[in-house]
Amino acid sequence: MASATGDNPVSLKLHLWDNGGDSVYQSMQQFFRPTEAVYLLVFSLEDARQDEEKQLQRLRQWLFTIKAQSKRIQDSQENEESDPNTLIFVVGTHRDSVSKDFLSHFAGKIDEALYKDFCCILAINGDKGPLYVVENSKVMDQDGIHLRSSVIRLAKKTSYMKELFPIRHLRILNKVRDRQSRGLLPWIMKISDLLQDIAEENMSVAELQQVLVSLHRTGDVIYRYDDQVLNRYVVVSPGVLMDVLQAIVSIPQRESRKRSQARDWLDLETKGIVSQNLIQTIVGPDDTLLPCLRLMEAYNLLIPVYSSALMSCPQTPSLQEQDTDPSLSLASGQLPNYCILPSHLPDFTGEEADFWVPAEDDEVYIFDFKHVSPKPIFHRLLAKLWCERDIQDSKHESVFKTRGRFRLKGTNLYVVRLQQITCSQNTIEVTIHHNISNNRCNLQVLQYLRGLLEEIRCMDFPELPYTCGPICDTCSSDGLLKILKICGHDEAFPIANMQCKAFMQEGRYHEVHLTPQLKVTCGKRRTSSCVSSDSACSLTPRDGRSSSFINELVVGENSDRMTVIGEVHNSTFNMQRTEASPYDTNAQNSEGTTTRERAGDTLQ
Repeated sequence: MASATGDNPVSLKLHLWDNGGDSVYQSMQQFFRPTEAVYLLVFSLEDARQDEEKQLQRLRQWLFTIKAQSKRIQDSQENEESDPNTLIFVVGTHRDSVSKDFLSHFAGKIDEALYKDFCCILAINGDKGPLYVVENSKVMDQDGIHLRSSVIRLAKKTSYMKELFPIRHLRILNKVRDRQSRGLLPWIMKISDLLQDIAEENMSVAELQQVLVSLHRTGDVIYRYDDQVLNRYVVVSPGVLMDVLQAIVSIPQRESRKRSQARDWLDLETKGIVSQNLIQTIVGPDDTLLPCLRLMEAYNLLIPVYSSALMSCPQTPSLQEQDTDPSLSLASGQLPNYCILPSHLPDFTGEEADFWVPAEDDEVYIFDFKHVSPKPIFHRLLAKLWCERDIQDSKHESVFKTRGRFRLKGTNLYVVRLQQITCSQNTIEVTIHHNISNNRCNLQVLQYLRGLLEEIRCMDFPELPYTCGPICDTCSSDGLLKILKICGHDEAFPIANMQCKAFMQEGRYHEVHLTPQLKVTCGKRRTSSCVSSDSACSLTPRDGRSSSFINELVVGENSDRMTVIGEVHNSTFNMQRTEASPYDTNAQNSEGTTTRERAGDTLQ
């Protein structure tokens, strides 16, 4: 695409990556998302008219996903005063299939629902807010022409369009593309091999890596210098990689399958298993197959299995691989017997009691991602959990598309479940069988899971927020779980000797005891307007002494309306007013919590 403005000709290169936005592709988006780009987020206005909330939720999911990477690159490449390096056009198609009143109504809903969270990366279409509309059935559509001119005009204003690009980088890119198009280079290769193929450039490894990082920013190649596995390989033709991944995850209709591959496709369709034969047919020879599998393994898109025994029953896919040799791996250059695609595992259709028998002392924690569905993160989490499971005790372990049962070595069994409570609360639920002798094991499981989630988040979703903690049943309702935060994306896991954490949320005082067993206490309702609903009381003593408990915490509106939380025997925290109070400190309150005499001195 080319245009000219006076004596300043400007060329724009247009890459269109269209996978229809289907959920099956969401786990692979990070492959094709350049660090600086203008995105067209396209949806059907007809679909929006049928279900407005569903369409808004899908738009929010995509916007959060794109925003996460945009923020990361901005922080690392630009100063705080620079504009974000991503610009997103929200485009509604099938304009003539809906009324003008609906267009105005839905444009207002998009502005109301999305602008606050994404104002820095959304392209604004005048008084229509963040919504552009087109009629895709018309070749010369005025709104379509307006969209095209807006994309060109705003793209020129982005900071990366003003950067100078070394001519040498362009020369190397053209040379690589020419050789790849003539079949002289594979579409994915080791950078050491690429260095030999362009030996006439007389470059060092470090210089080649610098060129590849630059070309990765523009989307011309895929190269992850920041990853210890992926920085050894480069995808010189991203379009071929997209075709390969689409061919693997998109199961063809049964009538269109080759009979020689029918059994392989059936295993993928019903069990989530892809055979070596099927992968090799799609990807190509070993020199491209091995690095492609390494790439997919690094992103947890598949699990390589070195065993001749396939999962026998699609309803209860066992993870027992007794003949697996732990020394075999893609890193050692060995191709697996088959691979498991977590996104294609079967749904659980059996009896709940066959999967997990709940006990009264089970401990339940929630990872809450709010509006964003963690499905692609959850499938990658399943892959990590499978690869690091306790092989010696794998008879108790099982995995499905939305749930998995595992045992971390030396700890109790636990279950992870993908759940959507509401459109605004998407969660991963963790249930841990309580260890009556040592609850440290349970905390070890939770800390381990958070560590894996952080690896995934930091790799591709660094700005995706989440909260982790137990549920307060008293404050929860059918449509919303009240999560008491003990850690999250912005807060590390509690230290081992922290036995209790205090909260004041929505006027209620809460305590979360992590040891010797998880216990949530919901106290009386307060009317104080100065206590934030999200504030939490740190358990670090004010005098700096090393202690698992705080002696006293003081919260309240002012000096004559003060609440004191003190430490008493058995680490039970009580509440008492220092002045006259409408609460009777010796009586049973409305929430069933009894307050007693406080211990220690009042903090002034």
